[in-house]
Amino acid sequence: MPFPRSIPWFFSLAVLATLSGMAAVTARAQHDALGLDPDRSIAQYVFESWQEDDGLPQSSVTALAQTPDGFLWLATDEGLVRFDGVAFHTFDKRTEEAFRINDVVVLAAGANGVLWIGTRGGGLVRYDGAFTRLDETHGLTSNYITALYEDAGGVLWIGTYGGGLMAYEAGQFKTYAATEGLPGEFISAITRDARGELFVGTEAGIVRLASDRFVPDDRPGAPTGLISTLYSAANGRLWAATREAGLFKLEEQRWIDESSAIGLSEGYVSALLTDTDGSLWFAATGGRLYRMRDNVFEPFTSEEAIGTNDLTSLFQDREGSLWIGSRYRGLHRLRGGKFTPFGRPEGLPSDHAHTIYEAPDGALWFGTDAGAARRLPDGRIEAFSTNNGLGGDEVLSIIGNADGEVWMGSYGGGLARWRDGRLTRFTTEQGLPSDNVFALFVDRAGVLWVGTDAGVSRFSDGVFSSLSSADGLSSDFITAFAQTADGSVWIGTYDAGANRYADGIVTPLSTADGLTNDAVLSLYADAAGALWIGTYGGGLNRWRDGALHAATQRQGLFNDNVYVILEDDEERLWMTCNKGVFRINKADFDRLASGDTTAIGSVVFDRSDGLRNAEGLGGQQPAGWR
Repeated sequence: MPFPRSIPWFFSLAVLATLSGMAAVTARAQHDALGLDPDRSIAQYVFESWQEDDGLPQSSVTALAQTPDGFLWLATDEGLVRFDGVAFHTFDKRTEEAFRINDVVVLAAGANGVLWIGTRGGGLVRYDGAFTRLDETHGLTSNYITALYEDAGGVLWIGTYGGGLMAYEAGQFKTYAATEGLPGEFISAITRDARGELFVGTEAGIVRLASDRFVPDDRPGAPTGLISTLYSAANGRLWAATREAGLFKLEEQRWIDESSAIGLSEGYVSALLTDTDGSLWFAATGGRLYRMRDNVFEPFTSEEAIGTNDLTSLFQDREGSLWIGSRYRGLHRLRGGKFTPFGRPEGLPSDHAHTIYEAPDGALWFGTDAGAARRLPDGRIEAFSTNNGLGGDEVLSIIGNADGEVWMGSYGGGLARWRDGRLTRFTTEQGLPSDNVFALFVDRAGVLWVGTDAGVSRFSDGVFSSLSSADGLSSDFITAFAQTADGSVWIGTYDAGANRYADGIVTPLSTADGLTNDAVLSLYADAAGALWIGTYGGGLNRWRDGALHAATQRQGLFNDNVYVILEDDEERLWMTCNKGVFRINKADFDRLASGDTTAIGSVVFDRSDGLRNAEGLGGQQPAGWR
């Protein structure tokens, strides 16, 4: 059995996810194909990583690019790497004569499909289906390439260490050095602004090209010292970062230091990127990633995900995924998922979520092991705990009625009713059979049903009335309720099947009647009059017209533990289990029940679809909500 009676056994989904039926899921998937939904927090994206164990030649990724064939290209210290989303393929001096050295530093994908590869001592390599080297014998002033930028006119600008800046056009190199106004020997960044003016980052600040000569950027507040990156954002704003922890934006001909806005007291911003939804991303040393939208910075600081290693590069592919290169932990990706998780990063008091309910005003109520939370339609979170009126912080069940009342059941704390902004407690002193409340349900007459480990209470007209094994219930440990089309209320139990309650008469339904397991964790009554019964270990059962039919793993059900049952507009049943969320078509179950087939199909969703934790546990109601 999944849970002993003596301790709280009711851990549900470790995070909550929206299950909105196919229309919403499809809409979400369509947006994901275009970019990263800006309405989600960074923590709500799917985060994935690849390192040496996954096929990278080593775990330093310094630059990223994508060619028209869809391949993602990575610059590493041990060669150029091509990634197709599944496997990595490395090109280096052992496999390609064009590579004199394996240390690849920078990449640039040209508009004509050419990939330019800058190395640390091996010159420039061109890839257009075959690799060709360009080095000092072809006119390069240095084989140490430090920056690459192809402008809208097709000119490739090449920054070097020790050889100044070069422009490569129509097979010819043009060199800019100290005589053309370039300070120092290190070219660190190159970009053009919205007006087409060329800016170059050096070890001595920013210079810009004017009449074929570089002049220092002397506008007020201009950054000085070694420039780590230059970037012209989609909105036309120019950004610059320095190795001395400076982050600057150019606004109304004045450079403004924004480093304090993201807490950049040490380290530096190494890459910037505007995604397809207009959000601006910043990657920095120390494992820091930021998104700026509507002038608000949001950090992504996951020690588990990216640690404290230096982030080196950013790239958004044609499917909208954000790729992140790092110095010590390989390659990372942020992408939209089919599910939107809610947990501590979104303001819930805990990641251990037991129950969810949507009120008529659109507010979402969450019950966790650290109290309850109400998420208002504008995103604001209001917390409820024993500190402000709840009887217990282990909130297992939440339900509301048409009048706007919300009831919260907890382990050890009985019931709390939220009405007009006030909480009122109800316990055994007011008539509950137990203060351990596992399930709540409001029937079509507006009666509140309360399931405890000592029987059922019905609350109507301000009075509790009890229903227990003394009245014919097969067990007093209650886990679930449902009301079928004929008005009957069904009551699921922890250890003795389900019970039908109609006209004051209790009729048990158990393994003796054909139920596959007596541990009932979930009940769902559909519009056609069928009762769906989720069990622990016995899969899914359907009671219809006096007959029981079941589907288990033997018949293709993904898992035999069914903790939640929800239905979408396409007549598909969504369920949760220990290994994720899955769904089946009701029509497939009909064919199985009639003997027209011997198997059904399950569509499975897990962490790769946006769940932070695929494990869902049940035994309380409602553990999911449509």
